[in-house]
Amino acid sequence: MRRKPFFELLTVLALLSASTLGAEEPQPSEYQLKAVFLYNFAKFVEWPAEAFPRTNAPFIIGVLGQSPLGEELERTVRNKTLNGHPFVIKYLKGISDMSGCHVLFVSPSERRRMSEILRIASQGSILTVSETDRFLQSGGMIRFFMEGNKVRFDINDEAAKSANLRISSKLLSVARRVETESAK
Repeated sequence: MRRKPFFELLTVLALLSASTLGAEEPQPSEYQLKAVFLYNFAKFVEWPAEAFPRTNAPFIIGVLGQSPLGEELERTVRNKTLNGHPFVIKYLKGISDMSGCHVLFVSPSERRRMSEILRIASQGSILTVSETDRFLQSGGMIRFFMEGNKVRFDINDEAAKSANLRISSKLLSVARRVETESAK
């Protein structure tokens, strides 16, 4: 049963590595791919039991700051569940709204407050994701970057471990792992 998410991730990665798609099929946008990645990250991370107050509590993906992910992310997780937890997208107005999130996408518009955001997020089991430079070195967990016209990602596994999150070796194997100063 755990094999299905891995094959879904492989499908996404195949889309990313294909040099061209058929002329009839439009190439997915950068943010369509990032939305699919966020959804799939949830499948390859293990949260501690206390991260869910009830067995049917929602799986919350928080979006902090101005981000073009919204509509694509909504479409990606619509009517989906993870281990009985329905996905919910929460657009956060401020740092104080992060409580209860399982995944937090931090928009580059929040760059100036990044250290404060990551400090508060580190107090819970929140998988932090951004596309901001030096995000991992600041204590973030997953950073999107573009390589040519392909979406890729780095992982700071040490930051995830310190938040009591376990990232699957399958996900780690398709990411670049980044050692931060604190991990050396």
